[in-house]
Parts: sequence; structure tokens; C-alpha cells
Amino acid sequence: MKKTDFLKHTGICVIFVLLTFVFTYPCFFKAADMIFAMSDAHDTIWHAVWAYDHLFTDPLNLFHGNIFYPARYTAIFTDPMFSNLIIFAPVYFFTKNPILAYNAIGLVLMFLGAVSMYCLVYYWTRKKIPAFFAGFILAFSPVFLLYHINLPLIVAPLGILFLDKSLRNEKLSNIIIFSLIFSFIALSHMYLCYGMTFITIIYIIGYYIKIKRKFNKYFYTKSLLGFIIILILVLPFRLPYLQLKKEYGYQRKLGEMVQHSADPIVSYFSIKSNLYNITYPDLM
Repeated sequence: MKKTDFLKHTGICVIFVLLTFVFTYPCFFKAADMIFAMSDAHDTIWHAVWAYDHLFTDPLNLFHGNIFYPARYTAIFTDPMFSNLIIFAPVYFFTKNPILAYNAIGLVLMFLGAVSMYCLVYYWTRKKIPAFFAGFILAFSPVFLLYHINLPLIVAPLGILFLDKSLRNEKLSNIIIFSLIFSFIALSHMYLCYGMTFITIIYIIGYYIKIKRKFNKYFYTKSLLGFIIILILVLPFRLPYLQLKKEYGYQRKLGEMVQHSADPIVSYFSIKSNLYNITYPDLM
């Protein structure tokens, strides 16, 4: 990479940082005591703190939260978003402030979303301006401004980039990075894992049709490696859900899924404009 290109890419990343602050105003001024204005904030913080306290010190009770006693598996009555710990844990370790750590998730994911889409579009087009606007639209659209803390799928473009690179060359690092990004998404929400799986399959089929030739044995070996990485990282956190379903018989009906599904037009334009509004200094 030329020095001028490096400086331009760095400059765009700096712009994304500034835009992250602009679009999260006034949160970053009071990040220690102002939480995201959505009902899931309390649940997200509780899950993050519980996982932080039990993942390494008491893993046998990781899935059995201190709620709804004497029921078991209460920490996974919903998606616990384990991947958030990658961002949450360092901030919480140094500050012991769950609200600040929670806000850090939103700020980091918003920035990563912009950079992720920028990298993918630049990889495809080698043009910085279209790539910049693609990153801007993804990370700062009304939908992601409201839900980005619960949507690590926002880094999916970076995963697609490394998936494409793994299809084009034989470097193992590409499939490993893709598998790590896929696992990051899967450890957040399982339905996002299904979405990423669907995107991956469609992309591979499209690539296969484009090149009009069969994949070699090395491709299947790499794919097996990636699959094993995902299984090792994701399966231990997902098997308890099968036990939970067996014990309680949880299952969503079709009507519930339709009710909570997004409308491609109406949902986009109906997002609330107020992002942050209230402080909870005694939340924990």
C-alpha cells in the first residue's frame, strides 16, 4: 500500500470516529451514567456483567442466572450476547462501571460497522468515495443508530471481505479471520448466525457461478478448518439452548415471528430520532 493511500484510509477512519461522536451526542459526554434509550439496555448490561463474573471463575453456573429462582438456564432465556464481552470486559475491568462499558459497545460497534462496510466496498471498487458513503449509510442509518448495540451483524461486511479473499487465494489466514468474525456474530444472537450463514452460502454459490469451475480439494480443507473453528467457539455456548428447549419446551409461533419482523420500507422510516435520554446512576 502506498503511503498516500494509507494516509487517506487513516483520514477516513478518523472521520468515522468523529461521526460516531456526532451521531451519539450527547452520550459520549455522559457515557459513565447515561444509557442507551431502549428497553434492552438493562437486560444487555445484566447479561454482560453476569457473563463477565462467571465465564472464567464459575463457568458451570454461567447459564444459570440469579433470576427466576429456582428455574435453571435463566441467563439464556434470551440471547446473552457473549460476543459483547470482547468490548465490554476491558472497559468494565478497569472502571467497574457497567454503563460506561455498555456505551463502549455501542460506540465501538458503530465505528467498526462503518469501517467494515468501507473496507468491503473499497475492496470491490478500489474507490474511496463510494466506500466512504457505503460505510456511512450502514453505520449511521436510523435502523443501526437504534439497534446497533444488539446487532454485531454490522461487522458482516468485513466477514464477507475475508470470505471472498479465501475463495480467491489459498492463505489460511483469510478463512481463519472469516471464521472468527462469523463466531463473533453467532455468539451474539443465533438468528443473526442464521442470517450470516444464508449470506455466506449465497456468496459462495454466486462466486461458483461466476468462475464457472469446481473448487479444489484445498478449498474444502480450508472450509473444514473454518467450520471446526466456528464449532469450537460457538457450540459450547449454544448446546445449553437445546437443553433449555427440552426442559421448558420454548418455541415461537409463526404469528410471533411475523409480528416482530421488519418491514423493508416502513420500519426504516419509523425509527425514533431520540437516541439517549435518561440516566440510571444506581442501575447496578
